[in-house]
Amino acid sequence: MGPGRISGGHFNPAVTIAFWVTRKLNTFDSLGYCIAQLAGAVAAAYTLRLVIPEDVWRAVALGTPDLATGISRPPGMLIEALLTFFLVLVVFATTTSGRSGTAENTTIYAGVAVALTVTAGVLFAAPFTGAAMDPARAFGPALAARQWTNHAVYWVGPLGGGVVAAWIYDFLFLRTVRQTADV
Repeated sequence: MGPGRISGGHFNPAVTIAFWVTRKLNTFDSLGYCIAQLAGAVAAAYTLRLVIPEDVWRAVALGTPDLATGISRPPGMLIEALLTFFLVLVVFATTTSGRSGTAENTTIYAGVAVALTVTAGVLFAAPFTGAAMDPARAFGPALAARQWTNHAVYWVGPLGGGVVAAWIYDFLFLRTVRQTADV
């Protein structure tokens, strides 16, 4: 049994909040998932800090994402919001429509679709923002490396983009599915 059957496979607070704002996840579970996501990111970052020599991890701040020279916070937030918008749109399209094949096939296709979306996002935006698309991904290394420069970019952008994608998908696509089911 994969993690999707237990927790929905939530690894990203932006995805979890998107499910919460569209009432697909209750408040208690959403808070629990977000706490677990942040704790996991912190544990991973501190593990790297212990395993990797200090002069190596300090040079890259444990992989804490940051903006490229010449990219200010507003464009950085917009880039992160767009990346996460598409990520959440794909997550919703592959996991919430109710029109896909069997549960096993849906899980496989969802994983592949999400992985390809993350890959495309990283290829496009890594040089500009680090392409975090995930507040926990930015938080863990930032805490362990004590590197908070431009950190709000990695919360405001992904959470905003994820919420907008969830509302749009819920309103445009799931509403259409519900209407055709009523006919």
